[in-house]
Amino acid sequence: MWHRGYGGLITYMRTDSPRVSPDAITGAREWISKTLGAHYLPATPNVYKGKKDAQDAHEAIRPTDASRTPSRLRAID
Repeated sequence: MWHRGYGGLITYMRTDSPRVSPDAITGAREWISKTLGAHYLPATPNVYKGKKDAQDAHEAIRPTDASRTPSRLRAID
């Protein structure tokens, strides 16, 4: 469980990399399936190539946990 004041909401914010970890892809796909329905879930995840000049040392900007929705975080306050 995430507690107020502990943990970030997004990954490293100074990158233009399209790379996303397999764990993040799995988490996002699970959230989409449970929350929005399987009809919104593509059969396979999208994969993008990086640009030559991209700051690719870090993973793409993404939520650290798809289950940390605004309404869930408001309830922690």
